[in-house]
Amino acid sequence: MPEQRAARRRARVAWPLELAVLALLGCSLSSMHVLLAGVAWWFPPMLVVLIVLAAGVLARRLSGRVWSGAVASAVAYPLVLSLVFSPGTALLGVVPLPATVDAWHSLLVAGGASIAHQGVPAHADAGIVFILAVAAGGAAVLAELLVHTVRAPALAAVPALVLLAGPVVILPGGSDALCFVLTAVAYLVVLHAGSRLPHARAAVAGGGLALAIGLLVPYVLPDVQATPPSTGTGGGVEIGVNPIVDLGDDLRRGEATTAYTYRTTADQGLYFTLTTIEDLSGQQWGPEDPMVGAGTSVDRLDTPPGLTADVQAAPFTTSVSMGLLVGTWLPTPYPAQSITGLRGDWTADTRTLTVHTDDSSVRAQRYTVTSLDVQPTADQLRAADPSVPSDLDPLVSVPRGMPDIIARTAREVTADATTNYDRAIALQSYFHSSLFTYSEDAPVTDGYDGTGVDVVARFLRERSGYCVHFASAMALMARSLGIPARVAVGFQPGTPQYSTNGRVLDYVVTTHDFHAWPELYFSGVGWVRFEPTPSRGFVPDYDTSVATGTTDPGVTGSAPQATATPQASAPTPSASDEGVSAASGDTGMDMAPVLETAVVVLVVLALLLTPALWRSARRRRRLALLRRAGPGAVAAAWDEVRESAIDLGIPAPATETPRGFAARVGASWPGRERDALERVLDAVERSAYAPGRAPAPDPTDLALVRAGLALGARPLARLLASVAPRSLLPETWRGEAGALSGGPEGEREHGHGRALSGRR
Repeated sequence: MPEQRAARRRARVAWPLELAVLALLGCSLSSMHVLLAGVAWWFPPMLVVLIVLAAGVLARRLSGRVWSGAVASAVAYPLVLSLVFSPGTALLGVVPLPATVDAWHSLLVAGGASIAHQGVPAHADAGIVFILAVAAGGAAVLAELLVHTVRAPALAAVPALVLLAGPVVILPGGSDALCFVLTAVAYLVVLHAGSRLPHARAAVAGGGLALAIGLLVPYVLPDVQATPPSTGTGGGVEIGVNPIVDLGDDLRRGEATTAYTYRTTADQGLYFTLTTIEDLSGQQWGPEDPMVGAGTSVDRLDTPPGLTADVQAAPFTTSVSMGLLVGTWLPTPYPAQSITGLRGDWTADTRTLTVHTDDSSVRAQRYTVTSLDVQPTADQLRAADPSVPSDLDPLVSVPRGMPDIIARTAREVTADATTNYDRAIALQSYFHSSLFTYSEDAPVTDGYDGTGVDVVARFLRERSGYCVHFASAMALMARSLGIPARVAVGFQPGTPQYSTNGRVLDYVVTTHDFHAWPELYFSGVGWVRFEPTPSRGFVPDYDTSVATGTTDPGVTGSAPQATATPQASAPTPSASDEGVSAASGDTGMDMAPVLETAVVVLVVLALLLTPALWRSARRRRRLALLRRAGPGAVAAAWDEVRESAIDLGIPAPATETPRGFAARVGASWPGRERDALERVLDAVERSAYAPGRAPAPDPTDLALVRAGLALGARPLARLLASVAPRSLLPETWRGEAGALSGGPEGEREHGHGRALSGRR
């Protein structure tokens, strides 16, 4: 029996210690903010920690056995992971099934791939948050074991250091001193709350020394150079100084690497422009220096050149998370109107609306772009004035000595077209015909890779190439027909990632999505994108006519006949789309369901804990009154005894005297608890017959009486006493005549005898 009583004393809940352990893990987890954007990622892992620790507290309180806390925490650990991250695969939403384990595996793989391919600060998608929750929940189970079962609060530093080590390992030098200080302070509180009074000073002194050493060590150790996350190819992918020249090499990369992910309010995936090529002379084309001046701030960009109010243009927003791409051109959907969230100095070209930097990089940038969805009709494009503005004269000129095959083919293909728009459609249809094939290797093998008019002429003879060749050929052919044209370099829309209900969450753009396309100018509309490259991207739907078969103009001289082709749409989601994309290394998973589940669980927990916290607050106020031995302390002690009995379902009628109650409930108690009840009863009776002279009961005796009341109660009764105390209900709801004492705190200075005997 003495051993059992000692075990029960150790199992009693020490709320300062429990809260200190919770704060310790929360502060150490917050150190991950140097790696992750935002703060929403912190809440789901902390919900896991809260429930795991609460399970340990509840088990120890109900069973009276110290080791039960570690067992309960270990059991609660997978249950709460199921509840927060994969309730749809678990039995009753919490009990893991094989499908739940599969979902966890997918989240782990997705999170690992996302960590490997994102820069810092990373977007905390569902996979990354799941990994954090697994680590934080494991740390909570370990803390419960070390602090309570092993009874070594000092070892709580082990799980805290595991969480603190994350930023240091992933990003050397990236730790946050403030998070470290807060964690150290929480650790000192754990030491103090978990130590007996004689050792409190030593604990604080030792913790303070550890804190001082920890703060000094970073200044003593040599600096460590940060390295980028591994991509499987040795680091980040760089956009070359000349994107159009390097584009072929980027497309031929054996392994795709995530360039960026984006989420948009637009109806479909987007083309992103890096830069434009306007000078099509010489043998090697490249971007010109940006034209900057007034109105070049990215906070507010100029109106798109040539666009009038007659053309429908609706704004939409796009949030972009850059990965390991390195370069000085910023991918934006054309025409961008404002950009927010960028780090560094960025300027916009007033002529092309492309965005460039001289002292920063696109790597790991997170920004939001507001663009215009320009939707001209085919009739508006056909009605455009064919005359060329003087400032666009350079964009309609062709290089000297341009091989005749380029202009001749353009004339033959567009012989039956009557407007510039019809000529553009005819050129686009020509390249989509069965005469041409897409190949990234043929130009290299046959020696016409790259840029320049000679390369374009060779391409028109070989009729095999990739986007650079198709875009360059259409731009030169359009110029030969008097249509201003340029070549845009950027990215295709990428691959949509779906939620389980088929909704597009994000688009993942990889290095295999590098692309080039021609843009033609139409008065009143501005620059209009066309897509001549077969099997790449999607054809704009200004007019849904694209030829599927075309007669060779070099043989017959006839123009192609356009046939209807529906607008390209996003592919149907498949099972593989819902997980991680092996090529992209991105999860495509939405954090919203995880956060929604976490919020719901927190609200439910708050509602469930409100009665328990209210009852606990009343008990603490009474104990404080006992320690002060203030007026009404004796009555407050007996109020606590009665309410503790009522909470456990033990009758405590107001008509029963304290001695009758004590004789009824305490007859079978062990000696220590029975003796404590006698001392409390003696204080109550002395107070009733000699008010103002009787000493207040010892708080320790009151704790022993409460333990005695719980000895015979069933586990369910003890659970209900903790989470749904009946003493908070009105007396009429409990079926009792009234309380043995007046106010909720029992603080009465007169009439103690009548109050304590139940006679008011």
